[in-house]
Amino acid sequence: MSEISAALNEIYKSEIRNAVFHADYTLTDSYFHMVRGHWLSPKGYLTRDVPVEELLRTIDRAFAFYYAVLNRHELARAKLRD
Repeated sequence: MSEISAALNEIYKSEIRNAVFHADYTLTDSYFHMVRGHWLSPKGYLTRDVPVEELLRTIDRAFAFYYAVLNRHELARAKLRD
């Protein structure tokens, strides 16, 4: 379960989610700027600017996690059919 928790912590960033949900952000070619939220950078400080590269890595990891969960679900359903 700790591995699942670690994976969820890597893909779920509540500050980014809230900024997107409430349309409180701007996006440039280099930064995702949150109007209200603060993101804890890997360097250990709070900032409103998330580098686009980090945002894209988070999105990629989220899609990979979602795909893995759906894949496991389909495998489990197939076993129940058999």
